[in-house]
Amino acid sequence: MRIQSMTKVITSVAALRLVESGRLGLDQSVEEWLPELANRRVLITPMAALEDIVPARRAITLRHLLTNASGYGMSMTDSPLQRAMAETERKPAPSR
Repeated sequence: MRIQSMTKVITSVAALRLVESGRLGLDQSVEEWLPELANRRVLITPMAALEDIVPARRAITLRHLLTNASGYGMSMTDSPLQRAMAETERKPAPSR
């Protein structure tokens, strides 16, 4: 049997096993393990200019990540964020 794109499922099951054993909490911030998500600044609205940012009201939790409610996603409509992301994709990667 061929398995494709199972990373999310396997990672989710592993995280839930850690919740079940009491090592993680569903509503625990993930900043301890993903420090780059600490002190985030977010757009005021999805259509806002890239300069219209404010500190996030709360931390991202394991529950947010497991339910795809962490605030990361993709915009299907034209917006400043969508244009900036498209522009970034067109730029060549920096040489090392």
